[in-house]
Amino acid sequence: MSLTRRDLLRLSATTAIAGMAQAWRGTTSAHAQPGPWYAALSPQRVRFPEGSVIRTIVKDFAPDQLPAGSVQIHEHVTGVFAPTPPPTQPDLVPGVAAPANEAEYLALMIDELKMAKADGLGCLVDAASNQRRDSRTVENLRKISSESNVPVVLGGGYYQDLAMPAKYPAEMLALSEDALNDELVADAGTQRWGALGSRTGEDEPAHLHAYAASGLSELRGGHKVKYVLAVLEAGFEDHVLLSADSTPAPQLKANWGQGFASVVAQFVPKLRYAGVNDRLLPKLLVDNPRRFLAFVPPSV
Repeated sequence: MSLTRRDLLRLSATTAIAGMAQAWRGTTSAHAQPGPWYAALSPQRVRFPEGSVIRTIVKDFAPDQLPAGSVQIHEHVTGVFAPTPPPTQPDLVPGVAAPANEAEYLALMIDELKMAKADGLGCLVDAASNQRRDSRTVENLRKISSESNVPVVLGGGYYQDLAMPAKYPAEMLALSEDALNDELVADAGTQRWGALGSRTGEDEPAHLHAYAASGLSELRGGHKVKYVLAVLEAGFEDHVLLSADSTPAPQLKANWGQGFASVVAQFVPKLRYAGVNDRLLPKLLVDNPRRFLAFVPPSV
């Protein structure tokens, strides 16, 4: 069989494209690299009380020994497999990632955290929902953290968001105040909580979060930059915590979203463009959340 020059060029191009596609689909290591903030040093070294730890689901870290990268204090890995629901609007197509069972779900979440780590994520807090975590959920989160090599801090507590249809479990409502306290203390110990959620009232927030823009709130992302700048200009740079409050399915990298790295991959570049200095960003992304999470365990 004789081939023309055009045939040879077409064949070479097809082979090269196929090779690139195979290489791209077969790895989770080649992703965006952390920005300049990652290598920048904070203006001053943070000092922690002697004996301080940051408690993750796997082990305790000395605050200055936590792996490098941003520490995001309100995310939702969840650790719970649920079938992917159909799209809620006719013009929304299902994402490409729809795990069929718990094993596929765990593999997906492990890959997602690996990719987020490559983007500059160092640690995240899995915030509790209104439901109590069971032992299987905790074990799933431990597996995701261990195999992705991304420390996960469990944030515990009950809350009720009046804007959401979810309600407190009926059995929780039947508990006395002392019994509820005993349950929280027991779960904090057996599940290795490293944070406790608290809300004193709608007009009295326990702490300030500056949620970063994510795939579902991109239209409001420019306003969030202005809010953060206003807080920084007012001199409260030691009190800003950045996180995305990610809900997995629609924001996963496998579904063409920013994944758990939206803070560093999407929001931080906007802050830099707005004039936030690279030397200040490690304070917002690393120092402040480590101070927020660090505590001295009581002696036994």
